[in-house]
Amino acid sequence: MATTFIKIDRESIRNNPNAGRASTIVAGPVEVSFELKGPVGIPPDWKDMVIVTEENWSDTQYLVKGILKNPDHQETFIKALATVGEYKIDNNRDIVEIKHMPEPTLLYNYQNTTVECSSCHSHIIWKAIQEEETPDGESLYETCPVCGEFDTFDYELEKIEDVTKRENNS
Repeated sequence: MATTFIKIDRESIRNNPNAGRASTIVAGPVEVSFELKGPVGIPPDWKDMVIVTEENWSDTQYLVKGILKNPDHQETFIKALATVGEYKIDNNRDIVEIKHMPEPTLLYNYQNTTVECSSCHSHIIWKAIQEEETPDGESLYETCPVCGEFDTFDYELEKIEDVTKRENNS
């Protein structure tokens, strides 16, 4: 079986507006914090929903501060808080900077090319080949979506450097 050469779609080549950038800013997870003032503290059946960070008792009321474990349950939690006392809710979301390799100068796609599985001889579109990680996380292998065998494809991806070099020489 001969090696299949997968070419870059020339029409897809474009400048990357983020070229050279080595970090990306993303929104972090939502944290829902609360403050509850009332004649009773947190009901025992709420202990699985919240993390109590502070709990004080004065002569007339409890003051409880904490964080909701699952922000998706905020609406239900607010309804429950209203039955217990006076409350305040804050939604906080940190901004996180993720460091990564510098973004490439060009963006591009490969042509939809079929490759043959050497085990079952099925013809698979290259993009449909499943890539999986070994249990130790040390390496990747490709799995045929038809027969499930791994590393049964022989192909080579065209390099963007070769394309741009040829175009600059023309």
